[in-house]
Amino acid sequence: MKVTAIEQDRLLNHRGARDEQRDAMQNVTVGSRGTLTIATRGKDGPGEVQVDEGETFIAYSEEPLSKGTVVVIYDTHGGRRVDVEPLTTGG
Repeated sequence: MKVTAIEQDRLLNHRGARDEQRDAMQNVTVGSRGTLTIATRGKDGPGEVQVDEGETFIAYSEEPLSKGTVVVIYDTHGGRRVDVEPLTTGG
């Protein structure tokens, strides 16, 4: 099967987007801190977190969390999806 130039461009663009996602996920690690830019809704749906490095990720939490909440990432799932919980400080 011969691949046309247009199909080849589409494949390369798709691979490039996938590589960007992979690279972004490598930059975020469990324990990274961030701030919610879109509130999470607990079991009703995700929000968005911006980590200190500036990248944004789809954020899931067990309980609803409001926009502006400082959170910590405790798990990653690929595809720019992370689990977060509120950052608490011992005192």
